[in-house]
Amino acid sequence: VRESGYIPNQNARLLRMGEESGSLPSRSLCCIFARSDEMMNDPFFSRIARALEQEAFQRGYIVRYSLSARRLDTAAMEMVSAYPVDGAVVLGRLDQQLMRFLRAHYHHVVATGLNPIESDYDQIVCSGYQAARAAVEHLFSLGHRQIAYLGEVDNEARFRGYYDALKERRIVPDRSLILEAPLTASGGYEGGRRLLELPRPVTAVFCANDQTAIGAVKALREKSVSIPGQLSVIGIDDIEMSRYITPMLTTIHIPAEEMGRQTARTLIERIEGRRRLPVRIEVPFRLVRRESAAAAPRSEE
Repeated sequence: VRESGYIPNQNARLLRMGEESGSLPSRSLCCIFARSDEMMNDPFFSRIARALEQEAFQRGYIVRYSLSARRLDTAAMEMVSAYPVDGAVVLGRLDQQLMRFLRAHYHHVVATGLNPIESDYDQIVCSGYQAARAAVEHLFSLGHRQIAYLGEVDNEARFRGYYDALKERRIVPDRSLILEAPLTASGGYEGGRRLLELPRPVTAVFCANDQTAIGAVKALREKSVSIPGQLSVIGIDDIEMSRYITPMLTTIHIPAEEMGRQTARTLIERIEGRRRLPVRIEVPFRLVRRESAAAAPRSEE
């Protein structure tokens, strides 16, 4: 399935369920992936989207279409015009261009992700900032002080959490240890190779999501780096694959399914007039200790 790139069509499955039960949803939503096309296949955001679709269907709504905010071309605009929906969900960070698009085309919007936004839209958030701080604090508790960052930087709450956690410990963040990379396995793989070329050795790396961490682990293991013996790795999301790589990934669990369900409930309540003021609902995260993070080498302590 992975090799062929097949993605199950959840909308079709839900429609089939409706046909078999004799009832089809009468109202519709859309889902907009905010950052890139790859988000549409991202295991974390896909979990949110599936839970959203299932919750919406149970409440008489269907997700009519999904869009990438990076591909709002003429064909996408024609689809938006041809298939009006009652509300829109945005997964991931919003920029000003996307904000203008939303205000022009959708009356009801809910934003969902790890980065809160300055907007009057409803938001379902798991704090990426606090999750990043928790990840770095866990590395501190294991004795690590030279901690690299691997992931996106601009307008990214997880990077700010990493940066502030270091400053709180009176550690001056070293720019050479901040490796910008797309939040993908390939981005993590390239970042992992760059880790081996750093002018200063590190004993731990905080990756902004699990896909990045998994890519980094592969690159490091190819160069015979012992994880966690020589270098500890920690991620964020707790996607399913994090339990099946070697070593199993220490990570921060983000309740993606609950975020999806809460997003659907909030948007539908807004559409049906049961909410008046904007709401921001924050869901909790938790640390998942596995095999990829351990005590720092003695020379680091």
